[in-house]
Amino acid sequence: MAALEERTSIRRLLDGDTYVTAGPPAPHIGSLRVDCGYSKPWSVRIPGTQIRAPHPGSAVHFEGRLYEVERGGLGEDGRYFYDLAPWDDAFTVRQVFELSPETAKRELAEHRLQPQRERRAGVLGLLRPLTGLLAAADQRRLELEYSIPAAGSTAISALCLLSASTILIVVSLVSFGGRSLPGLAWAESYLPLWVFLFIESVLRAISGWKAGEPMGELFVVLPIGLVRSLARSPSQEQRETRGVEASMRSTGASRFLTACDEVLPGRGEDCALEIVSLLPKPHWTANQTGISYQGRWYVLTEREVVLDPPPPRHRFLLAFAPENPFFRSMCEYHPTEVRDVYRQQVKEKRSTWVSTLAPLWGLLEPSLQTRLQEVYGFDPLAAMRASVWLTGAVGLVGLASSVAILAGPEGGLADALVFAASLTLLGETVARGRHLGRGEIAGSVLGRVLRPFAESLLRV
Repeated sequence: MAALEERTSIRRLLDGDTYVTAGPPAPHIGSLRVDCGYSKPWSVRIPGTQIRAPHPGSAVHFEGRLYEVERGGLGEDGRYFYDLAPWDDAFTVRQVFELSPETAKRELAEHRLQPQRERRAGVLGLLRPLTGLLAAADQRRLELEYSIPAAGSTAISALCLLSASTILIVVSLVSFGGRSLPGLAWAESYLPLWVFLFIESVLRAISGWKAGEPMGELFVVLPIGLVRSLARSPSQEQRETRGVEASMRSTGASRFLTACDEVLPGRGEDCALEIVSLLPKPHWTANQTGISYQGRWYVLTEREVVLDPPPPRHRFLLAFAPENPFFRSMCEYHPTEVRDVYRQQVKEKRSTWVSTLAPLWGLLEPSLQTRLQEVYGFDPLAAMRASVWLTGAVGLVGLASSVAILAGPEGGLADALVFAASLTLLGETVARGRHLGRGEIAGSVLGRVLRPFAESLLRV
């Protein structure tokens, strides 16, 4: 590209429908004007006032230099324009947008697909009672691609299934009393299924509505997952990930909690350091993350996974950072970092169980709930509130079904025990509800069953 100090207008096609102009009509020497047929996700500068500091526009990286979006809008020719000025180092860089032929081509392709995506989003929005039954990962993909809230879909589908299961439970209880409704006599044969769907729907509604976490329906998630596992062969990345997980399981936590990376001298200008680690480093981005080690800055140039001989190892090649580098992120490296990476991976994997099963952890004793809060950011009062509703619902269903059966000729000792257990559970629920009203954490006797699982989650 010609020198930007020249005031001759040089407009060239970057790619797709994005043009870059150096010189006029860009307002300043060293500035650029970008014009395209669609709007870009850039924000313009907000001027300062006597009581408010100026807010810089989006930071744009183009051909090795950093620019600020000074102004922009829709031009008279129907095209969007953006004036980019050299970045003022007095401002803090928070997010950087890349301006390159690759990004311009990708943005144009996404712009052309937008009408089709909007139509699909409209249809999927109407089908939220069904899409909310999918696995949490599928719901998150729909949220990412079509902006359909995953947690809301879970809550909607759970409420629909909760209503249906409640009606079927009532019909079944009426049938036990000898008053079968026309055409619904079959419902009493599946009472355990309706009770399971009722409890599961309560958990899914709490997960989606209160915890903000999507949660699939068991009888939908299992068949889909089975078909996918049989029809799809694992990719190289999945095989590598499975190898790492298998190595972690077979080796145990003790090895990773005492592990240390192997740091070797480089073999040329392009490889100043070679690091071999038992675990990947997802926070390192090639040529973008500044890595500080023993007082010098490096950048990642290459990474690979060595599977043979086992266990799998991750190899990283680092080069010296150039003078006056521009880093999107920075980190301080130490060979014992692998231990922190291991702990973080374990916490991320287990945090899904902590958030999804929060109503169950609300049954635990206060000390365990406090420890979950310290490690995973668990909300004890919210989980306790959900568990109170859950145990209350289970107690009411158990009490109503046992009373209906005991009133008939088929009642026996087992039904009397269910009646006593349900009555006890309701009494405990009322007592825990009073503690909740005072802002106090109180466990349930049912929490003793969950205690081993909670303690295993806390061993990080």
